[in-house]
Amino acid sequence: MHRRPLGCLTGTALITAFVVTLLVLAAAAATGNGIFSPGRLNAVAAHGPLGGVASHAELETRCAACHPAAWSGARMADLCLACHTSVGVEIASGGGLHGRLAMTDGCRACHTDHRGAEASLTLANPSGFAHERTGFALAAHKLRDGGGTFGCRDCHTASLVTFSAQTCLSCHQARDPVRMTPHLEAFGPTCLTCHDGVDTYGKAFDHHTYPLVGGHAQASRVTPARTSMRDGWGRPAATATPRPPGLTPGSTTT
Repeated sequence: MHRRPLGCLTGTALITAFVVTLLVLAAAAATGNGIFSPGRLNAVAAHGPLGGVASHAELETRCAACHPAAWSGARMADLCLACHTSVGVEIASGGGLHGRLAMTDGCRACHTDHRGAEASLTLANPSGFAHERTGFALAAHKLRDGGGTFGCRDCHTASLVTFSAQTCLSCHQARDPVRMTPHLEAFGPTCLTCHDGVDTYGKAFDHHTYPLVGGHAQASRVTPARTSMRDGWGRPAATATPRPPGLTPGSTTT
């Protein structure tokens, strides 16, 4: 049997491979690399222009804007932050939502695309989200009064990255107006100044939310004595409201 020098790489095979390569390159050029796309990009313009575009959909034909070349040494997250500069500032400072939640595996741990023009860019999974990393644990907010578990939108009504204390006030005022009215008058509407979702007021209480300065810096940790003039929270008895059963100053709510 006559053996070909190139084995299976015959002249016909090489010509066919060359023609197919040309067809693929032509299709890629005609579709703006669309033939390699796993799906449509998000077309929602939510936060105004970033990086010169209003939404990811305007980058449909510019794959390199988000996907760096394998030999470049750059990460996709680097290209994300080139546009989302405010997120980069949060990560660098360790502040804000992204500063607390920044993952070592980059943006894709929480965000993805190519799922459709109106699909969400955030992979929100309440059951697996470490909410305590935001500075507020959900230990006391597992179940709603009406039944079922809390969802993100129950508290973050406008956006997943913003929160209004009015959400706390509206809910708790409706649940217990007798207790909340004097509480609000005494401590004001900025709930997160004191509450961290666990509400540990004992020795482990982190006073960074209410710095002890001046004369307070020398004060010792004592529990107000319950007298005929003061309730267990140190408030005048005349304005005191009933304490929740089993809850005392210095204890932890559940």
